[in-house]
Amino acid sequence: MSSNTPGVLGAVASRTLSGRAEAEYVDRFAAILRAARLNSQYPESRRMSAHVGAMGPRVHRGLYESLQVNSQSGLPTYREWTRVQTDVTIAADQLNQLGARAALAARAQNSAAGVDIHHKQLAKFDYYSEIARLALAPLDGMQIALRRIEAAQRTAHFHVVFDKLDASGVFVRYSIDLAQRSSVWGTPAVVLNEETARHTEEFKALIYQFSSLDAEFTFAKLTALEGLSVERVLKGTVGPIYWGDSPAPEPIASLLAHEPQGFVAVFALDTAASDVTQNQNNDPLGALYASTLSAEVRHSYAQAREAYGYRVFKDRKFVASAGIVAPLRQMCESMGTQNIIY
Repeated sequence: MSSNTPGVLGAVASRTLSGRAEAEYVDRFAAILRAARLNSQYPESRRMSAHVGAMGPRVHRGLYESLQVNSQSGLPTYREWTRVQTDVTIAADQLNQLGARAALAARAQNSAAGVDIHHKQLAKFDYYSEIARLALAPLDGMQIALRRIEAAQRTAHFHVVFDKLDASGVFVRYSIDLAQRSSVWGTPAVVLNEETARHTEEFKALIYQFSSLDAEFTFAKLTALEGLSVERVLKGTVGPIYWGDSPAPEPIASLLAHEPQGFVAVFALDTAASDVTQNQNNDPLGALYASTLSAEVRHSYAQAREAYGYRVFKDRKFVASAGIVAPLRQMCESMGTQNIIY
């Protein structure tokens, strides 16, 4: 069943799914990710799919009664992501405590129908066995790769990939190409060690702080730091997924009003880079974000573009239920954009 009255987990409005609705959500989420055909500019879809798959009843075997879905993002709540993460961490220990499966199965077979402790232990064994080596989506993970060193210029170039479950409930990947001059390696953003690179906690904190908004914001803030020069910031976002009667902005809400069982999943790609030739906006929902910016902030963005010589390209693709594809395509065309819709 599905509870249409949003619950509240902390400050997050959520919907409770159980039984068939829970299983259908997990299956459809996986199907949406497959259909989206996400490349490396987005969070890794296979890990996300496996992570959400472990939230479904076919994997947890009834050990959990329901699944909480963030009402705004349409993705599972933070609690659900971390619950699976914790279960994978403790899986080996739990299996060791439970003992051999054959003994658990024998006790379950011989137990009375009304006594479910042995059946539950068997379900726990099978659940932990299935997820023990599961590769999950990182909720807050950063990788830094050394691209090259220019000895004459005393400059090291890095590629940063930062995945996180954003506070808004969507999944985000930031891909950043930047360079650091050795003159500031006394307190480096990254530490060189035999041509490898690892991030310092200070640099991670900076990226985390600056990446709360769009790629342009992150580009401008990082470029303003002494000793760093930024070539590219790319932000790929998974979500929101608007399901039927869940809250959605216009004009998406109007499309869903005609198909209550339908859905629209959005996958934004936001780029700020020095090699983008001109500012372009192929995001039909981009005006929604722009409308939230004050005149002062828009002026600051214009000044940053002029000072740092970068341009911005915004794009978005969609996955939608069959009945919404055609009107969604018409919506994009009416707004002057050409978007991929699966």
